[in-house]
Amino acid sequence: MKVMSSMAGGLAGALSVTAMQELLKRVDPSAPRRDLLVKQAGFKIADKLGNGSTHANTVTGMSIAGDIISNTLYFSLTAAAGKKALPIGSLLGLSMGAGAISLPSKLGLNSYFTGGTRKRKLMTMGMYLIGGLVAAAVSRCLNKK
Repeated sequence: MKVMSSMAGGLAGALSVTAMQELLKRVDPSAPRRDLLVKQAGFKIADKLGNGSTHANTVTGMSIAGDIISNTLYFSLTAAAGKKALPIGSLLGLSMGAGAISLPSKLGLNSYFTGGTRKRKLMTMGMYLIGGLVAAAVSRCLNKK
């Protein structure tokens, strides 16, 4: 496993999920709002760590950066599967989508942002599935070179 191809695949997967979410929220008002969930989590963490006077733009920026970094690291695991990267990417994406639907309420966050309706749940699962497949495809392509 090559670290650079693994990280490049992970970054491609993370950015694809973020790009899909941004596109979907502009064309469909019922689309998942990962961005709002990430911001809510960021403010919750900032409140626990600080005195609550953290600037909103700083928290938002740090939350988005943390989301992309953590998704990159997670999706980079697809490269470890080698030739089985696509099925593993699918499983990683689906499990991440399931977590995005079920974990917010357990963490004290608004689960409506990624769950709420059946359509929103399916769109959330689909975004993460595609992210896992993109990560696997990019890492496999780069490993072949």
